[in-house]
Amino acid sequence: FDLTPAEQKAIARTLEAARAKLDALEAANTTVTRASGNVVKIEVKPFPQAGAPVYDELMAGIAGTLGAERNAAFLQFSSEQVEKSFWGVGSLERTLTVTSQPESKHSRYLATDKTDSPGNHYSSSRNYKSREDLEKRLGSIVKLLLEGF
Repeated sequence: FDLTPAEQKAIARTLEAARAKLDALEAANTTVTRASGNVVKIEVKPFPQAGAPVYDELMAGIAGTLGAERNAAFLQFSSEQVEKSFWGVGSLERTLTVTSQPESKHSRYLATDKTDSPGNHYSSSRNYKSREDLEKRLGSIVKLLLEGF
């Protein structure tokens, strides 16, 4: 999209603002339970009414920075990726089950991530070496894990 440094910064600020708002909404719609000694379950209920204005604001901020022509190309090629990057912008039911494996030589955590929306179901399981790796791959929801887990 041939962004200038100022445009790159403007889009980064727009993305950061949307991420902060969605993180707060996600936390407000989440329950965290310890399923057993080494298993924690994080469940996020959908919040589409609260998430939609954040998405609209995000897309308007991007459009304002890009202008009409570049924004049309962005929407054609990248809007779906934006929604995926922001975990459905409140439209998904999500369950993250994290198992602590402190004795494992290969990974510290096993995480199973399940998302559901009307007509769509996704599930994946992966091993992670650290809590930082979990957060990098699974998003800020990992910050909701119990202390010391």
